[in-house]
Amino acid sequence: MIKALSGTVAAYWSAMMRGPPPPLNTSSKWEGEARPALVVAKDLQKLILKLKGEFITEDGTGVDYGAMRSSDLFKQYCDATRELQCVDILEMVQAEDEVKCFFINIYNALTIHGLTQGSNLPTSPLMFMGGRFWTSTKYQVGEFVLSLDDIEHGILRGNSVHPSTKVKCFSEDDARCKLVVKEVDPRIHFALVCGAKSCPPIRVFTANNLEFGLSAAAKNFCESETSLTKDEAGHVTIELSQLLQWYGGDFGDGEVEVLRRIVAYMGETEDRKTIEECLATEPPLKNATITYKKYNWELNMK
Repeated sequence: MIKALSGTVAAYWSAMMRGPPPPLNTSSKWEGEARPALVVAKDLQKLILKLKGEFITEDGTGVDYGAMRSSDLFKQYCDATRELQCVDILEMVQAEDEVKCFFINIYNALTIHGLTQGSNLPTSPLMFMGGRFWTSTKYQVGEFVLSLDDIEHGILRGNSVHPSTKVKCFSEDDARCKLVVKEVDPRIHFALVCGAKSCPPIRVFTANNLEFGLSAAAKNFCESETSLTKDEAGHVTIELSQLLQWYGGDFGDGEVEVLRRIVAYMGETEDRKTIEECLATEPPLKNATITYKKYNWELNMK
């Protein structure tokens, strides 16, 4: 049952009960002037930073969805997202870093927007909207309607095969192919937030700090989510995040290449030194085993 909610929240949930929900930023038409996509993106970044400061823990791992939902700042953000209806996103496609930055921020904001918009919070994003959260939570961006899956797997992963469905988001004749990045940066997996506790911390990126921000996110995630144990015989078990099992192909061909990439992201730690020793054997990982930590899908609630 839908609670007595007002404004866009009630409209959204009423529409959802009737069928696939509309894009979250189309409760009303944007009537203002059409500004450049980068200008709109920067204004949204400022609002996202304010939301982060008010309702997200300092380390970026928890969100106070209830307080955010009832805040004037969230209403201001929701209203501002309507301007995305009119942006010419194609004017950005030649600037790869701008595209990455724009869609990483939009993905994370859309995730929070979608979860906050709900009348009742689930215990896990997997349970939200009948398991359709990533395909049904959308923004209209210019002429394109983009879901969370479209942004991650279609645009930022270079239209790679979805790890669950084993199909691509965009067909060859899909106009959204114009938005696909030319070179996949696997560090996006340490920047995209799906709403679960095992997700990376929430960050806000700018084109100027993108390289530094992605490198820092990769270092932080790989160091915190990699753990090593050694038995009496000297055999090492390397436990990695399950993200690297699902998206290993974005990092390299096979576990050895994936691990080489992960080690390169880490600082000069003892774990890095041990992993490098394991990779230096012939064959690599002769005395080591890779396992994957079960993903915690509980909601990243503050």
